[in-house]
Amino acid sequence: MTVEWEFAASQILGRREEQEDYCEVHGNDGQFLCVLADGMGGHAAGATAAKLAVTKFIQTATGTSGPASDEFLPALNAANEAIARHVSDNPHDQGMGCTLIAVELGHRGFRWLSVGDSIVLLKTQSELSRINADHSMAGRLAIAVKNGEISAEEARKSPSRHLLLSAVTGDPIHRLDYSPTGRSVAVGDILIIASDGLDSLDNQEIDEILKAQSGVEIGALSQYLLEAVAAKDHPRQDNATVIVARAVKLPDTGNRAR
Repeated sequence: MTVEWEFAASQILGRREEQEDYCEVHGNDGQFLCVLADGMGGHAAGATAAKLAVTKFIQTATGTSGPASDEFLPALNAANEAIARHVSDNPHDQGMGCTLIAVELGHRGFRWLSVGDSIVLLKTQSELSRINADHSMAGRLAIAVKNGEISAEEARKSPSRHLLLSAVTGDPIHRLDYSPTGRSVAVGDILIIASDGLDSLDNQEIDEILKAQSGVEIGALSQYLLEAVAAKDHPRQDNATVIVARAVKLPDTGNRAR
């Protein structure tokens, strides 16, 4: 099945003083590259890291005539090297870095690469599930809960749950999730690419919003998700950014699909 995509992005500041999330969508002819980063490092350094990584990633991934996803690994290396150079030139920004997610939306599905704890969710007719790996202690704690080693409440209250196990910092990246073959989609499937500020909602709450608002315009859907995050009124709510993409029917104009 061939599809095209409609998408929208929304952000909230949460309870933070700085917006350290950054995202861009690049593309045409029904194929798009979505890249999102969640910065870290405090003050302006996190915002700088996120924007630097996203722009360098897109510049590299789209610098050839082939699919952007074929260049995901070189683009990640370029983004990482850009941060290393920035820190070398600006020692006061030592410790800056970011998570990074890149998703290429194509006519037959999507491919992704991710580093860190930012999120890729896929909503199909039957279920909502996380697609990418979680490179944080929260991911390890979730496995421990599944294995019966700790309770869900213990995992939720763990002070270490937000510690990152991998990030784009200029140092070697030892953990990444890369899907060169990707996933197929059907008309009506929804993809959510988000920073971990969306974690204020669990998957059941997100699924209920997607079901209740299934007929709304895609921009409104992205805003409904973040309104639900804000309504939680968490005292330490992080920045939250979502890119919501919906697969829609592609008019039959010949063999356009990859």
